[in-house]
Amino acid sequence: AGSAKEFLNYLCQQGFEPATVQIYYHALKPFLAYLGILLTAKFKKRRKLPAYHGPDQVQAVLNVIHARTGRWSQLKERDMTIVLTLAYTGIRRAELLSLRLRDINFRTRMIKVSGKGDRERTIPIADALYEPLRKHTKGTQPSDRLFPMQPRRLWTIITRYAAQAGIEDLHPHSFRHYFATQLVENGVSLKTVQELLGHADISTTAIYLDVVPKHLSNAVERLPKFALTAI
Repeated sequence: AGSAKEFLNYLCQQGFEPATVQIYYHALKPFLAYLGILLTAKFKKRRKLPAYHGPDQVQAVLNVIHARTGRWSQLKERDMTIVLTLAYTGIRRAELLSLRLRDINFRTRMIKVSGKGDRERTIPIADALYEPLRKHTKGTQPSDRLFPMQPRRLWTIITRYAAQAGIEDLHPHSFRHYFATQLVENGVSLKTVQELLGHADISTTAIYLDVVPKHLSNAVERLPKFALTAI
């Protein structure tokens, strides 16, 4: 059993997918059981890295929305505000759709978000989001939802714009990944990113370090520069 476990561990260390290691495990287990040896093992699913979308992709989506004409043009302001809110806050789809005017404090420029497990957090309103959000909420009552629609409708809106912009695999949650990767890319601490995203476990946030490997170089480049008169 010891040698079998060492073999399975070796496969894991070599980067084999958990599903592949499990195939070997299930192949070995009956044979070892026949020999009277009990083999037990636990497998953790490898977290899939989110697709990377940068500012160019977000801008492309905004351009498509801005180009809307005809009877759909009246929805431009709403849809632009949806994309900007997702991109500048990193909130989840359900959090966006549950936002009400009373959750927005334009004086302090903060948004109160009710996240998973009824955990509340506050997110600053970025300068680029302030005016679009204020315009969108004009005439809205405190208890009114800012974006009254079903989750499926939001999904359709975003994926349709993405398709028109020629962008694959972009959906509402992609903007959460965009928000996180941009923060990491710009040197924001992982702890701060965790707080803004509302992650209970910082290991969930740490996945974005793999999505943006260049953060390591950026971190080193932030060190003080010295004048080298002679070497």
